Amino acid sequence: MNNNSKYTFSFSNLNKKLFIIFLFVMFIYFVVQIIASAISNTYQDISYLRSQKEQLRRENEILVSEIGKAKSYLSAQDVIEKYKLEKKNINYIDYIDSTQAINEKR
Repeated sequence: MNNNSKYTFSFSNLNKKLFIIFLFVMFIYFVVQIIASAISNTYQDISYLRSQKEQLRRENEILVSEIGKAKSYLSAQDVIEKYKLEKKNINYIDYIDSTQAINEKR
C-alpha cells in the first residue's frame, strides 16, 4: 500500500495548482487590459493635441496676414503724411474699338 500512495493522484492538490494558475492568468489579463487602456488614452490625447496644434497654426497664419495688411496700411499712411499727398478723383477714359464706333454711327 505504501507503493500505491506514491502514485496516487490527488485532485485537491491539482485543483489548488489550477486555481493558482487561473489567478495568475487573470492577474496578467487585467494588467494587460490596464496597459492597453492607458496606451489608448494616451493615443487619443496625442491625436487631440495634434489637431489643436494644427488649428492654432492656421489661426496663427491668419493673424500674421492681418498684421501684414495693417503694416502695409500704416506704411501707406506714413507716405501720405510724409509727402503731403491728397486724395483725388480720377476719371478714366473708356477704350472704344474703332469697329464698335463705326457700328454705333450706323
